[in-house]
Amino acid sequence: MELSTKPMGANESQLGEDRVKEGDNVTNRVTVEQAAKELGLAEATVRYYMELGKLPLGEVLRRPGCRRRTYVIYRNKLDAVLGRAAE
Repeated sequence: MELSTKPMGANESQLGEDRVKEGDNVTNRVTVEQAAKELGLAEATVRYYMELGKLPLGEVLRRPGCRRRTYVIYRNKLDAVLGRAAE
């Protein structure tokens, strides 16, 4: 894997592959903990449902050869699941 030495901008993903779309910054994302509180679910349940595709809140990212996953949850998708109007 090749590592970049350039500083990361606001629209670049720390995960190596530019999976975070232009204009999606950290302020538009929610932690698994916060999403779980708002949904009334356990954090493990949110992660599990996202992996199964039953909870369309964002993306589940996994590097090849690594067991760890990164959960990217977008505020607008969480609000849509909760039935809230977009701001």
